[in-house]
Amino acid sequence: MANLKLKVPPPAYFLLGGSLIYLASRRHQAQPHWRWLGLPVFGVGLGLGLNAIGAFKARQTTLNPVHPERASQFVTAGAYRFSRNPMYLGMALMLSGWSLLWTSLGGLLVVPAFVAVLTRLQIIPEEEQLKKTFGAPYQAYLQQVRRWL
Repeated sequence: MANLKLKVPPPAYFLLGGSLIYLASRRHQAQPHWRWLGLPVFGVGLGLGLNAIGAFKARQTTLNPVHPERASQFVTAGAYRFSRNPMYLGMALMLSGWSLLWTSLGGLLVVPAFVAVLTRLQIIPEEEQLKKTFGAPYQAYLQQVRRWL
């Protein structure tokens, strides 16, 4: 698994997770009344991700997660004040909302797997590169803001 570090873009993991949730939902035919709780969860995740993308664009730094060495600066505005990874947190929330919408409680198991894989293969290598690129200011940011939430 180590050879996958920074090679698979996080949206690919997101799409895989969404597909697994959909497949898990195919076993259920019931449509409980609580399934609509997935809409606001999905919406919050989408909004969080879009806010994070907007912050990157405003700072004119790369959105390419496969090449963190291309970052011209690290972002601490917007959602980055309370999460170092709001784009990934948004994806996890969207997967959670998707699971609820598809009434796939088993699909909710995909979310912690998504978080674990992204942490190991994407976030930790990103953080190592950003430490090299930005030094002490980034180290201070790591101490002040949590990785996920």
